[in-house]
Amino acid sequence: MRHRLRQAGRGLGWALLVCALLAFGGGLQPWVGGGAFQALALGELWYHLDAASLNALQAFVQRYLHPVIWEVGALRLLLLPAWAVFGVVGGALAWLLRRG
Repeated sequence: MRHRLRQAGRGLGWALLVCALLAFGGGLQPWVGGGAFQALALGELWYHLDAASLNALQAFVQRYLHPVIWEVGALRLLLLPAWAVFGVVGGALAWLLRRG
């Protein structure tokens, strides 16, 4: 059981690293066309993928946990570049759960 959980976590880590590369590549598109690199924020990506779930999470955190958690913690995380968040979390999972 423990081996399977480790393997699943490592797989999730690698999947997040692939997402980081895709998000970084999306920011490169304007640069290739002659513009500047535009990193997509995690919250902006989430909003484009599923705005309703992002709004639901905000409502849940503000109503049932505490509004400060949303204002101080979640917003700071959502304003970070998506490629950086996916890369750090994915890299940490893949490294921490690597084969022994």
